[in-house]
Amino acid sequence: MKKLVILKIHDINTNKEMMHWGSKNKYGGDFVDGKPHGCSQPNGRGVFYHVAGDKYEDEMELGNFKGDGIYMWPNGLKYVGQFTNSQPNGRGSYYFDNGHIYTGMVKDGVICGTGKIKYADGNVYEGVLDNGFPNGEGVYTTAEGNTYSGMFLKGEMHGLITQKDANNICTVETNYKHGVKNGQSKLRYADGRTVTINYLNGELTGGVVRCICDGKTVQ
Repeated sequence: MKKLVILKIHDINTNKEMMHWGSKNKYGGDFVDGKPHGCSQPNGRGVFYHVAGDKYEDEMELGNFKGDGIYMWPNGLKYVGQFTNSQPNGRGSYYFDNGHIYTGMVKDGVICGTGKIKYADGNVYEGVLDNGFPNGEGVYTTAEGNTYSGMFLKGEMHGLITQKDANNICTVETNYKHGVKNGQSKLRYADGRTVTINYLNGELTGGVVRCICDGKTVQ
């Protein structure tokens, strides 16, 4: 699972990356006390157009994006959700130009905390994320309905992962290390059969270690 890359927000306030307010940036909406004053600080609801092509619309407070809002980048990326200090903060959704959709917690524009990613191919991840990666406890569900639940590290399965197929025919418990099968794997079938096998760096080693059929154990 690749990292979801977020572009930087261009806020209203003057900084090294912006032209001075009032030059080529444009704003249409409410102002403090209903009229421009000082540096013309937008206050209330409005629309802000950045010279780079970005667009923000909805709530502002004294020249900052604050409250609920929508921010759109020229490449098609869009954020809809909560803002504080001109940054996405709180709960919101990112809509990516490649079809991915993230909904969940955001801190200073970065995806982190609990959330849900709907990938363009129909796969879904729901759980803990950090810096745009599935990172922590979560569940990955394929478009076919197969699930992988357990721990993730920087977008990779890491630790004990429980895999269930969509038809509940078999449950597999496998140890992973950085996305690669390593260690013991147990297959539990709906008819009661249990098979234990071992992996080393993703390769099956030693064949079947143990098989339980009809209550009998075969080494």
